[in-house]
Amino acid sequence: MTTCHPMCSWQCDDPQCRADCKAVPESPVCICTNPTVQPKCVVRCPVDMCEMQTCPACETVCEPNEACGAISCEQTVAAWACRKPACTYPTCELMCEQPACPYVGSVDPWATISKPFSWVWIVILCIVFLLLTLRSLCIVFLRLTLRSGPIRN
Repeated sequence: MTTCHPMCSWQCDDPQCRADCKAVPESPVCICTNPTVQPKCVVRCPVDMCEMQTCPACETVCEPNEACGAISCEQTVAAWACRKPACTYPTCELMCEQPACPYVGSVDPWATISKPFSWVWIVILCIVFLLLTLRSLCIVFLRLTLRSGPIRN
């Protein structure tokens, strides 16, 4: 689509960083052949796994216990808990299309327009000029009034 005026848009880099993830297993469910004894079991998960390809491959490990007899456990279920890390922000720059014949001079053509300091001085000078003019008019009026004497009804 062709437009009459050059268009500008933000061009940004794309910094990437790794999400902070950890395996979160469910509590192990294990029973002994002797129902009066509770087995001591824990879930262990490997440290270095690929979060994008599979669920965590965790396993339930129980301490041997003669009073317990044989131990049977349900399959270990685990999922990934991920959070956003501190990551660098993108760096952006506003880029504009070039017009048909771009200005290539060494002087900034916007320099006089974009300097608010020069406009401030112009406003101050105008105010001073108006005050001096008003003062002069007041002096002339007072002199005329004093010459003509007091006003009578």
